[in-house]
Amino acid sequence: TTGTPKGVMVDHKNLINAHYNWREHYELSKYEVKLLQIASISFDVFAGDLCRSLLNGGTMYIVPSDIKLELDLLYKMIQKYKINIFESTPSLIIPFMNYVHENNLDVTTLRLLILGSDSCPITEYKNLVKTYGGNMRIINSYGVTEATVDSSYYEEEYNNIPQMINTPIGKPLNNTQYYVLNSLLEPQPIGVYGELYIGGHGVARGYLNKPELTNEKFVPNCLSPGEKMYKTGDLARWLPDGNIEFLGRIDNQVKVRGFRIEIGEIEAKLLGNQHIKEAVVIDRIDKTGFTYLCAYIIAQNELATSEVRDYLSDYLPDYMIPSYIIQLDKMPLTPNGKIDRKALPVVQEKDVSIGSKYEAPRNELEEHLVSSWQETLGIKAIGINDSFFEVGGDSIKALQIVARLSKIGLKLKIKDLFANPKIKNLGKYIKNDSEIKRVNKLVQGKIPLTPIQRRYFEQNNKELHDRTLNHYNQSFMLYRKNGFDEQIIETVFSELSKQHDALRMIFKEENGEILQCNRDFNERIFDLYVYDIKGKEDQQETVHQIATNIQKEISIVDGKMMKLCIFKTSEGDHLLIVIHHLVVDGVSWRILLEDFEMAYKQASIGEKIELGFKTDSYKEFSQKLIEYAKSNKLLKEKKYWEDISRTEFMFLPKDKEIDEDNYENSKVLKVSISEEDTRKLLLETNKAYNTQINDILLTALLVTVRELTGENRLKILMEGHGREEIVENVDISRTIGWFTSIYPVYLDLGKEKDISLNIKMVKEILRKIPNKGIGYGVLKYLAEDRDLLNDKSVPILFNYLGEMDKHATNEEFSISRLTSGDSIGGESARDASIEIDSIVLDNKLIINTTFNYKEYTEATINEFNQKYKASLEMIINHCVNKKETEKTASDYGYDKMSLQELEDLLGEYEYVDN
Repeated sequence: TTGTPKGVMVDHKNLINAHYNWREHYELSKYEVKLLQIASISFDVFAGDLCRSLLNGGTMYIVPSDIKLELDLLYKMIQKYKINIFESTPSLIIPFMNYVHENNLDVTTLRLLILGSDSCPITEYKNLVKTYGGNMRIINSYGVTEATVDSSYYEEEYNNIPQMINTPIGKPLNNTQYYVLNSLLEPQPIGVYGELYIGGHGVARGYLNKPELTNEKFVPNCLSPGEKMYKTGDLARWLPDGNIEFLGRIDNQVKVRGFRIEIGEIEAKLLGNQHIKEAVVIDRIDKTGFTYLCAYIIAQNELATSEVRDYLSDYLPDYMIPSYIIQLDKMPLTPNGKIDRKALPVVQEKDVSIGSKYEAPRNELEEHLVSSWQETLGIKAIGINDSFFEVGGDSIKALQIVARLSKIGLKLKIKDLFANPKIKNLGKYIKNDSEIKRVNKLVQGKIPLTPIQRRYFEQNNKELHDRTLNHYNQSFMLYRKNGFDEQIIETVFSELSKQHDALRMIFKEENGEILQCNRDFNERIFDLYVYDIKGKEDQQETVHQIATNIQKEISIVDGKMMKLCIFKTSEGDHLLIVIHHLVVDGVSWRILLEDFEMAYKQASIGEKIELGFKTDSYKEFSQKLIEYAKSNKLLKEKKYWEDISRTEFMFLPKDKEIDEDNYENSKVLKVSISEEDTRKLLLETNKAYNTQINDILLTALLVTVRELTGENRLKILMEGHGREEIVENVDISRTIGWFTSIYPVYLDLGKEKDISLNIKMVKEILRKIPNKGIGYGVLKYLAEDRDLLNDKSVPILFNYLGEMDKHATNEEFSISRLTSGDSIGGESARDASIEIDSIVLDNKLIINTTFNYKEYTEATINEFNQKYKASLEMIINHCVNKKETEKTASDYGYDKMSLQELEDLLGEYEYVDN
């Protein structure tokens, strides 16, 4: 198995024991043995062939190596020399005997057909017995070199062959003992799998010059003191009739997406399909380092991949279904006739998608869907069987997919994507918008403030001209090795300002009320600065000072909502983009950066900049929200939010009380988890309980709070992207603006501390939040619900920002190493005492905890961060080690059913699913 031969010290007494067993059980003394010898001289079967033939006065006919796999020439040898014993692997005997049957050839000289050295599908054994059982004995043998070739054999009449997958390996030979033991070397009950150990006269002395390996494999016989037994590494179980069933190698287990998988179990299920004659499953590693499964089959006729996959899905969990299923005409064989797994063809697909069961798109619509997933998720080989959440999807990525489809005239609702996470099921939910006549006209006029904007002005109760209101930005710094062309930057951002109306916003006060207005594009919307800092000793400090000054120059009353700056360095240029938060959010940045990349490429090669059709404007969205605020649909949420707003809970005891909480006293402490744990979090963790990433992050937060305070409940403010589909016929998937929703969440787990139940309880609480929380802000700021306006303060704000790596990094641009300066002024009011923002950067989940250093000490926050990290790692490890998915009531569409009620129902109806 290692490629390096191990010398096994087999004594004469071992071989003589085997010889007498063969003579007795195979009745070799009753006829003149004429044995067809196929095995290599270096293979233990060759020694067995010598005994079975020469020690019984017979003849051994050695097959030349160049005809071992030529079925017609093998048949000619059998005919010429009147062969009566033929032993080889199932991989050779089964095709040979099929060849004989199909050509109606005479093999009446054969008296003994022995299958060995590999597992034999029960269907093939039954076919052999049915076809030839009246003319010859058909035996399935089992053995290992370390126990002298053979230790047992199985032989049965056709009508008595059991219904199972693999042919049993029979009962031990004379002077041979079989033990099926668990990891504690205790005997397993009948029907329970364990490792097969062999004892008796056939057990060899050990390995030549390998004492450590000998001690590992030849162990004291716990049931027969003073003797040794051989640890085979084979998985087996006793059957009620005294036979042994062999499943496969214990070391044939692989780990895929965190699940430990027995490959033999998959092979067995494949062979259970009446159309499949042979099956081999192997694990391979793609170029990104991820493990996937590949199945190779030989079938009676051509089978569709989807047909095989659907068959397997009836018996196996999703993670055990091979990513690729390849149909072969024949299996490659070693010189000894075993399947040569190393010679199986490599999958031609260049990049295997993580955990996918690959199936190519079937039509143009599915091709568009696959393309949008590939671009958004950063995975090249997406198939129509991939589940959105299993390959790293989340709500933010869902928005990006919807936005990409919108650019090509296809409309998809996020709720439909969430309910149908596989591409193969999405087609019927896609609407073609190509016939809708869209005109990219500039939006102008007054726009009512949205709930999040009203919240901002309420928290910062200042005059519009006050610096506090103006210095509240979001910014990004891009790097380009080949530098940025100033004229192209001017052109590109002019086009971006026409495409995205919110970038042309200006704020005014009329009759004591703050309004925002969309301007025409007849004046300069942004400023562009250029600084050459080549040769500067401390570039970071220089850039920080310049960038901070630029951040301070943003003016919402003058309509200077965006400023740009190119920093030229000897290794390339860095582009700073600063935009006031009132007109941009996290999702908007992804849209902006994507459009910037496209427009810069187009302008660089002299093409006209084409950014596609606009989606509905921020103005239309704001007006629709006001209508929604008066709707009966929203009023149904009122009691839910009133109940949540009245709950009180202290997060972490403060080290000191303060009067005001502004950004000037803020500090940020960071903690991150490893790349491997981040990969598991994004791609594997959600499988365990059918969760989304916020379910996991918030459960970890709750566990942390419980450890620090003893409380098993938590109230937080949660940020969402706010682009929920609450208003019909409004598409804002590619609209830039501040859409964020902020709403309270109350997690009360009672006395339950079991991590599995904690995850499921948090998940169900989040699923019951109406419309992802957007109604809270609408009720509070647009419907002016006094009960909500006076709700209790919440000390902690939580926000998961998603992955920025795949959206800010490409061949042209990457994230700059330079600072963007201070985005927020020191006098701006903070949203909560502690703000927890998490984001995936450089393939790592980074958790940023912002706090007031006059209110909390660094030691307190450091302790919190480290415990949060440990809790998150613990939950990730727990989830990836779960072998089966546990669903909750929301997965079945029953949001009013408790976890206990669901468990009672599933317990009563054992086979309930979906």
